[in-house]
Amino acid sequence: MGYTHLTQEERYQIAFGIKARMSLRAIAKQLSRHPSTISREVRRNGKARVYQGLRAHQAAQGRAQYSRSASAFKAISGVSLGI
Repeated sequence: MGYTHLTQEERYQIAFGIKARMSLRAIAKQLSRHPSTISREVRRNGKARVYQGLRAHQAAQGRAQYSRSASAFKAISGVSLGI
């Protein structure tokens, strides 16, 4: 069973839902996502009432890029970065 990353549009919708004081469960239902996905996203990228969609998306892209480069380095050199 696979998964898909949140899109920039979904992150904007999360930010809008939080600003409109919707519950995380209501936001998850609207996006057809599991409530834990929304909860983790908000916890990872801002506090419940200070979540910003664009900033969250940029942070997620940065983490993904760093993750790929770290694993590529490990595969090439055979050395663990200890991250």
